[in-house]
Formats: sequence, structure tokens, C-alpha cells
Amino acid sequence: MGKGVIGCDSWTYAFLHRVIGIDGAPVFTLQSMEGEQLARYFAQIAAHSGQPPPVYSTRTGKQVLFDSASEQKSKAPNKELQRLAAHCRGHIGLAWHYWRERLREPKADNEEALWLVDALAEAELAVDTGDIATLVMHALLVHGGLDDDSLGEVLPFSHHEALNARLALQRKGIVSSCEGRWQIAPLSYASVRQLLESRNYLVDPL
Repeated sequence: MGKGVIGCDSWTYAFLHRVIGIDGAPVFTLQSMEGEQLARYFAQIAAHSGQPPPVYSTRTGKQVLFDSASEQKSKAPNKELQRLAAHCRGHIGLAWHYWRERLREPKADNEEALWLVDALAEAELAVDTGDIATLVMHALLVHGGLDDDSLGEVLPFSHHEALNARLALQRKGIVSSCEGRWQIAPLSYASVRQLLESRNYLVDPL
């Protein structure tokens, strides 16, 4: 293949490593985010929109995110964000989706703070999830998302079977559409990866 640089996500890297072997090539990956880093990241994002309100936990009533990035730096990392980082395995993209979905507007009109709900009802995968649905989910992760036509081309099933499996996963909230391509929904990612790993499918190394 000659010398070059390949930029890809962790699932594509796992696939390339399995198919062509890239043991001798240097690999650089993004560092996993911990609770303190997430706190600074979210505070910086909020600061770009002006003067952001503080964020409190509905579970503990304590402040999770402060109303300025500078104030956040002077505080110890909050346990809520440490739990979030651990649940998302340090994946900043997943953590961002969880953060956005868990934020709630205040109930009182005169309250300026935001509230972070304790947990979300994540889509759950049945233990008896079939082989077709499992391969559909795996294909979506390895290929970084696929449209319906492409999904039928990369799987060893008929297009009708692949489409039916995708529709079933969509109804359960496991997959969602993004710019015409079906992808694993962010809040389903952890459950899907766990299922694939338990069935000895190729998974990413992160």
C-alpha cells in the first residue's frame, strides 16, 4: 500500500487490523475523557453561548456544572461526571449525547439553573436478539452507518430480511437515521457493543 496516513474510527481500525494486519504501523488515538476533563469541556461549550446557568443533579441536589469554565477549573471533578465518563468509557461523543439528553429545564419560571436527571431509559436489547439483527448492528458499526441499499449488499441475507431487521431495531430505538444513513443510536451504543462482545463478534479496542 505504500506510505500514508489512514484516519478512521475505532471500529474501522479493528476491521483493518483483522483483515490486513497493521501491527508495524504507529497508531495515535484520542485520549479517553475522565470526569474532570468532561466538566471542563461542557463548561467551555456552555460558555460560548453567553452566561450559562449552573447545573444541579436531581439525585443529590448538588451542583454538577458551574456557570463558568474558570469556576469549574477550581472545583474537584463531580461524581456525576465521573460516573458519566465511566459509563461512556471515556468516549467524548457519547458523553455529549448523554449530557444533552439528561439536561432538563427548571420547573419554576424564576429558576435559572438546569437540572441533570439521574439516569436515562436506555434502549435494551433482548437476550434472544436474532442473528440477522445482530449482524445488522455490527455492519452499521463497522461501516460507520449505512443506507438501506448498502445494508442489503454487505450482509449475507436478502434485502427484505435486512430491511425487516433494521425496521425492528428502529422501532426499539436501537438505530436512528443521520443524513440518510442508519446508525446505532448514541444511547444504545453501550448495550449493542456489550451484546456483540458477549457473542465474540469483532469489536473496537476502546
